[in-house]
Amino acid sequence: METFFVVRIFLAFFFIAKIKSQPLANTTRLANNNSTAPSTTQSSTTSQYAPYGSCLFPIAIDFDLFSQDNKTQILGFLSQDSRLQTKLPCSDSLSSHVAYSFEIPTDSEVYFEFKMFSFDKTNKMDTVLALGDSNCQVIQNWCNDDSVKTGGLSSFVSGVLKNGNYKLLASGYDNTTLGPYLIDFLTVPIQVGKISSIKLSQSTTFEYSGNFTANRISIKFDCMNKIDNLAVSSFNYMVFTIEVPEKKQARGWIQVNGFKNKLDTFIQIRDEFNKQIHGSEFCNDDSPLVGGLSSLVEPQLNSGLYRVTIGALGLRNSNAQFNLKLDFRVI
Repeated sequence: METFFVVRIFLAFFFIAKIKSQPLANTTRLANNNSTAPSTTQSSTTSQYAPYGSCLFPIAIDFDLFSQDNKTQILGFLSQDSRLQTKLPCSDSLSSHVAYSFEIPTDSEVYFEFKMFSFDKTNKMDTVLALGDSNCQVIQNWCNDDSVKTGGLSSFVSGVLKNGNYKLLASGYDNTTLGPYLIDFLTVPIQVGKISSIKLSQSTTFEYSGNFTANRISIKFDCMNKIDNLAVSSFNYMVFTIEVPEKKQARGWIQVNGFKNKLDTFIQIRDEFNKQIHGSEFCNDDSPLVGGLSSLVEPQLNSGLYRVTIGALGLRNSNAQFNLKLDFRVI
């Protein structure tokens, strides 16, 4: 199911933010001479106020890294507000823009894809997408106009982002590009927590002891027990990657347990794009082979990348201590 995050920013342009700030030229680096950074024009009568959707007052969005199909959609509007005029590195001239802000947590890496279309997805709106750092400085290779990935005049940017604060800038190719637009984005978690990627060799064993990350967003596991037909979710989890060499297979097991098997743990292995892999060998909650509330999976994996998510039931708790053991043989 798609998750729709509808941003009604076309209303916001009629109600300018009443929070008074210093003039934009003194509070942001947008209006400098760096050709790789956006620039902003302003009039003397409006410089005291920064509108909603500007880099000073961006629209905050939360990414549900584990939505059913990892896809979310944003509805926005490019207006004629002169304070939102911006020149991005890959645009032709000053044009309207809208800024969105989001944060990647500590010890996390996420793959993103952003696509910007006209509202009816006809690809006739000449859009421009860019990604900036926390100060709205455009990141190298994160600005696009007329992508072959989307066709027509639509735009596309993608890549892996580590922890930090970011600004997504939706804009047009020139000052005639105005009106409603859509942004589709895809997220694939690569790492959540302190366990980094594990590349399997001929014989690989790995052990880790620590605390589960207390995340802001809960997740539901495909094999978790249900209460009153409602899937049980958890805020306490980590995600790491396993890589099987090309033209090889790997057989082995992964076990997660707490002290005396009293921590209710679970394990799920998903594919490279975080999609469910069907089969009890890829997801487990309360394994009889290890006893108690501990979990164990014994998969056979073909060559490729896999996302392993481990977690524990209960309230959001960063003190949920666990032990992870992994043993694989490449064949």
